[in-house]
Amino acid sequence: MKLDNAEEPFPIINNWMRSRSIIEFIGLWEKLNNPDFKRLKQEENNCQNLKWNLQDIFMHPLSFSHTSKGISTDFNFKLGYKVSSILSLTLGGTYASTKVYKGTDRAYLVTNTQVSTQFNGAKNNRYSSMIGILITL
Repeated sequence: MKLDNAEEPFPIINNWMRSRSIIEFIGLWEKLNNPDFKRLKQEENNCQNLKWNLQDIFMHPLSFSHTSKGISTDFNFKLGYKVSSILSLTLGGTYASTKVYKGTDRAYLVTNTQVSTQFNGAKNNRYSSMIGILITL
């Protein structure tokens, strides 16, 4: 990181002191070495917010289910030209579109609990093309 003022390293030290691992280390050090240490309520909230990945909702689910409504369309075409009695040229294509509306996702966690969240929908369009030679023996 480039310093605007090399004699004032405050921005680098300030950013370093705000990282999760440093906050947890300083808190643990104070707890072990200072029996009168009292954590500020804000620090406790910050530490809890930093541990978001340890909350039940983010544990790896055993399975999940999804409930919603949707629509799908699929268009295909194929053209062929017979060059001779055994040789044909083919050309084809596909367009497919899927739209899933709002719904509910339910995760079944390793703790035998269920977590439900809102699914906001999804949309997928797929295009494909094909060209080929068909040999009939």
